[in-house]
Amino acid sequence: MFIIYPWKVRSDYYNNFQFEFNGRVFKSIKKCCSYYGISYRSVKQRKSDTGCSTEESIQYYINLKNGQAFIFRNRKWNNIESCCAFYGLNKDSVKSTMWGNHISIQEALEQNLKWKTDHQIIYHGEKYASRAECCRKYGIVPCTMGAYLKEHPEVSFTKAMSFLIREKEKRNILKGKPQEVIFRDKTYTSIEQCCKEYGLTTEIVILYMKKKKNKDVTVSKAITFLLQLKKRSIVFQGESFTNLKECCDKYNIDINKVLFYVVKNEMTLNRAVKSTILTDTAIIINGTTFASVLECCKEYGINRNSVGSRCTRLHCSVEESILYYIKKKEKEELIGPIEYDGMQYPSITACCHEYGISPYTVTSYIRKHECKVNDALKICIMNKQKRENYFFVYAGSSYTSLADCCEKLGVNKASVVSRKYRLGCSYDEAIDHFLKNKNTEV
Repeated sequence: MFIIYPWKVRSDYYNNFQFEFNGRVFKSIKKCCSYYGISYRSVKQRKSDTGCSTEESIQYYINLKNGQAFIFRNRKWNNIESCCAFYGLNKDSVKSTMWGNHISIQEALEQNLKWKTDHQIIYHGEKYASRAECCRKYGIVPCTMGAYLKEHPEVSFTKAMSFLIREKEKRNILKGKPQEVIFRDKTYTSIEQCCKEYGLTTEIVILYMKKKKNKDVTVSKAITFLLQLKKRSIVFQGESFTNLKECCDKYNIDINKVLFYVVKNEMTLNRAVKSTILTDTAIIINGTTFASVLECCKEYGINRNSVGSRCTRLHCSVEESILYYIKKKEKEELIGPIEYDGMQYPSITACCHEYGISPYTVTSYIRKHECKVNDALKICIMNKQKRENYFFVYAGSSYTSLADCCEKLGVNKASVVSRKYRLGCSYDEAIDHFLKNKNTEV
């Protein structure tokens, strides 16, 4: 048997919230608003602001939603969708502004148009409704742009956009991905195709972009800069050339190697041409062909920088400069066959290698003491033998060195050396002093 308590009997409490509208009964006003797809809060707010009935407030928003005809900027619109499509606005944003702020449709449209104008992006002369739209146009992830601007607040959107586009191009190029290049209103399937048409190498273009990584440099700007260098006039060794290609043809050098030196080492055109000639041009000296000036200078033991400096200073040819330094070294008897200790050697370098001494040491001794080659060789060889056969003698006992002697006698080498130079005494006297003090302490 069940006992039914009076306070647990189901009542008609919820029936008090029923709401009737247009012949339909709803459980509540909120359910009615949900049924018609309008905002419950907007309905209540309008009722509170204007003092109208709930039915009038609901009917007002239903009419707005159904898009009754209205006039905006002296033109009649059948519905809000057509007006938003004409001005490029989001109809949901307009409705949200209208309902959230309890304003008319005209005021909501004006606010959204103002927001669109304030947030409009102009990049390279083209207008975009938002940053995200601009980023998607160039294949940049919008959140990447946001993160970059947050990390670098001092950078403008235009500079950030250029940087991210340039970095994307670099990544694609370095990974070997096909990268479309638009240059002078023409589209190329890859950077290699564009460079080939204008007589450039991809390596130079990429190197220039890496060198200018903190600046607004794209593939198009890099190619434009290199083409301007090729057309630039140049004066080299007293002779004027209308452009770089004419100069390179005169000296039979590769123009791309000159551009490579300009970009890599940030050289002037004159220095780049000179470096290319000294590094990559074959040369004939005394009937012998060398692959480059550097190889020739190594063979004769002369300084390549001195050769290039004399060419620039006196406006002479490379051959004349090399022959000058060869004759100069021959006068100093540093080049050519020599005879030492009854043996004939093709050069002083060969003789030095035979005795295991440095040619630089011999030539430095010659210049310093103004002596003959044989005398310098003899002294340098003797000094080497002394160093190899050196031994230290103390109290009739021989040691391999002073350090070895001090270690075995139990005295400090640094103290011995210091006393010798401080008092001007011999090593033996200095060692005797410390041994005597050591015995006294014991």
